[in-house]
Amino acid sequence: MNKLLAGDIGVLPDYLAYVTSKKNEVLTALVNIIEAANQYDFNVDDVLKRFELEIQSLTEQQKSVGVYTQQFMSERIAHFLQELANYYLRRGEYQEGQ
Repeated sequence: MNKLLAGDIGVLPDYLAYVTSKKNEVLTALVNIIEAANQYDFNVDDVLKRFELEIQSLTEQQKSVGVYTQQFMSERIAHFLQELANYYLRRGEYQEGQ
């Protein structure tokens, strides 16, 4: 995660493999990935497509997961959606970024 946030996109496949086995960490990973994409202008469309169902599920349910509180999860989801909108808007995909 630290390497990704420092701009090393080469670690993304390993990070995704790790996250795939830890379902409770998907939201945190998606936030990290989209933040890195926004900061370093990475294209992560394939990641967003891969986790499309999880993203849709997160935005629909917004309930507590594991040890996380509902408020924490709601804040994380809101932060993710803000970063996701920024990602699409920076790429000129205005319809997706709304």
